[in-house]
Amino acid sequence: MLSPNDNKRYAFIQKLCIATDRGFDPNILLTQATLETGHFSSYLCDKHNYFGIKWYKTCNREGTEADTFEIINGVKRFVKDRFIIFADCSDGITHYCNLIQAYHLKSWGTRNDYKEYFKNIASWSTSPKYTETLTKLYEEMGWEGKLL
Repeated sequence: MLSPNDNKRYAFIQKLCIATDRGFDPNILLTQATLETGHFSSYLCDKHNYFGIKWYKTCNREGTEADTFEIINGVKRFVKDRFIIFADCSDGITHYCNLIQAYHLKSWGTRNDYKEYFKNIASWSTSPKYTETLTKLYEEMGWEGKLL
C-alpha cells in the first residue's frame, strides 16, 4: 500500500510529461521537487507548489503562509513566508517551467544536464549548499543516464 507521500510523488511523476514536452530531463525536476517538498511531505505539496515558489504580486494567484528556512548572513533562520497555491499538479509544473524559461535563462539552456542545471538554479535558494545537495540527491536516486 502506498503512503500519502508516495501517492503525491506518483501524481507528480504522472504529470512530468508537461516538462519533458518542453525539453526538461524529468529527473531534474523530480529531484528538485523531492528536496523542496521534503520527499513530498510538506504542506506546500498539498497546494501543488512542488518547487517552493514564493507568492508575488503579479502572479495573479492566491497565496498561503508556510514555515520555511532561509540562510540570512550565513545563519539558518526559520521564517514564515508566502507561497503560491496552484490549482493542481499540472498548474504547478507548468508555472515552474514558465518561470525557468522566462527568468532563469542559464537554467533553461541546461535543462538536460543535471550538474549544470543545479549550478545555474542555485539562486533559487538561499542555501549555499543548494547545488551540492541537489546533485547528491540526484545521484543517490540513481537517475544518471536514465529517464523515468
